[in-house]
Amino acid sequence: MHVATHWNDYDKSPLKHVIPHAIKDIALNFEMEKDDKVGNDVCTKVIQKGVRQQRYRLKKKYFNGYTAQEALSNKPANITHENWTSHVNKWSDERNKVCNKICDQQ
Repeated sequence: MHVATHWNDYDKSPLKHVIPHAIKDIALNFEMEKDDKVGNDVCTKVIQKGVRQQRYRLKKKYFNGYTAQEALSNKPANITHENWTSHVNKWSDERNKVCNKICDQQ
């Protein structure tokens, strides 16, 4: 599954199909109606937490402790070059670094 840099990216055009498709896959493995509102909401929350954890793991293993250039050359196998570049650019952004420092202090 494509790992977006922000959860709201899944509401936009190229990724709009990703979450509904994932929910349909989940519905096939469980006794769940694919159009059930409560079931969809629960699945969406589970997927959201999973995507967040995946971003955390990617950042921890392939970005933290490296320069942006080193991180770009050390792309994980399960992510596209374009997707990885967008993550590295976001994590390298000074505004994002300030937000992370504030969060770490709390």
